[in-house]
Amino acid sequence: MTTGAPGAVMVFSSSVSTYGDTRADTPPVSVTHSQTALDIYAESKIASEARIRESPVDAVILRIAGVSVPVLQEPPEVWPFTADQRLEMVHRDDVVTALFKSLITPEARGKTLNIGGGPTWQIHGRQYVADHFELIGVPVEMASFRGEDEPGWVDWYDSTEAQQLLAYQQNSYEDYLNTLREEVARMLEDDD
Repeated sequence: MTTGAPGAVMVFSSSVSTYGDTRADTPPVSVTHSQTALDIYAESKIASEARIRESPVDAVILRIAGVSVPVLQEPPEVWPFTADQRLEMVHRDDVVTALFKSLITPEARGKTLNIGGGPTWQIHGRQYVADHFELIGVPVEMASFRGEDEPGWVDWYDSTEAQQLLAYQQNSYEDYLNTLREEVARMLEDDD
C-alpha cells in the first residue's frame, strides 16, 4: 500500500461487536470469524473496515473488546450481556498501549487484530458483575442482565497475534480489581 505521507499509518479503532452473537460458536473468536452486525454501531464499523481495505492507506484495524475503566462507576440498570455469557473486557491502559504500538510496529501494518484483555479477563457475565458488586457491598442478585433472547455481542477473543506483535496486555483482571479495591479503601479513608 502507498500513502500520501511516507511512513504514515492509520490505526482504525473497530470493535468486536462486528462479530455479532457468537454464543453458539466455540471460543475464542478469531479475526477470521464472520461479521454479523446486531446494531447500527457494528454496521458502521464493518463498513469502515471495508473502506479501509479498499483504500491505498497503510492501516492497522483493531477490533477492540469492551473497555474497562479502573474507576468506580454507577452500575448500569441492565448489564449489556447475559449472566452466563462469555465475557472478555480489556483494561483502558492496555487499549492505549495497543493503539500506540500499532503506530510504531511495522509488522502490524495491513493486519486486523483482536484487542482483548487476554486469558485472565476471560470470565462470564455474572462473575464480572459479582466482582464489581462485592466491591460496593451489593449482592449480585440485585443485578439485571440482558435476557437470553437479546444477548450482547461479548465473548472471548483470540488476541494471540496482537499480543505477540504489540505486547500490550500489561494489566490482568486481578490488577484491575485491585485498583478498584484501592479506590474504595481511599474513599472510605476520606470519609473518616
